[in-house]
Amino acid sequence: MNARATLKLATLSIVSTACLIATPATADLACQARASLSPDGPLRVDFEALSANGSGAIGFLWNFGDGSSSTEQSPSHDYASPNIYHATLTVTDTGVLQQTCRDTVEVAVGVVIDPNCWGTASTRWGVAPLGVQFDAHGAFISDPPPYRCTWSFGDGDTSALCSPYHVYSLGTYWAVFTFYTSVRSYQCSTLRITAFDAPTPVRKTRWGRLKQLYR
Repeated sequence: MNARATLKLATLSIVSTACLIATPATADLACQARASLSPDGPLRVDFEALSANGSGAIGFLWNFGDGSSSTEQSPSHDYASPNIYHATLTVTDTGVLQQTCRDTVEVAVGVVIDPNCWGTASTRWGVAPLGVQFDAHGAFISDPPPYRCTWSFGDGDTSALCSPYHVYSLGTYWAVFTFYTSVRSYQCSTLRITAFDAPTPVRKTRWGRLKQLYR
């Protein structure tokens, strides 16, 4: 895949801080908290708890970071408002080993942690007709898909490609790159493009030619 034609996008920031408490243990209880933005709602998050090495019945407890909790292994949770939350998973082994494992996952719900997008052009000026390769770049953390790009080239033409190629006639233009998610749009870059006439060759005067003869 052409790296220039791909926007680097992410939908969730995950920070894992797993710790283990075991007394005594021959095989440590392991756990992992996972989270993903749900397609069923802009503020809904699907959680999943994974565990291994339990010696008996396993219990799960999720604290979602907003005062709510669940004892399901893989619950879904609707947050009331956009924010960054830290959900904590506690897994308890009630068997012989009596172990507890904890893991924390950070979820960005309805907010953009690092909104960053920009457009580039292979050249900003040159002789008309001027061909320019445009490329879109960006990093979006929490906005859900679908995603799309638009380029407005400033001469009446547009493109829905993230990395279009466009040919300019004589003149100066402003190319605008806009990136869209399912919830908002970002005007990322405005690039000035100038296409000019080829320089006219300078003709030597008769006096200039005579000067060359007598050098």
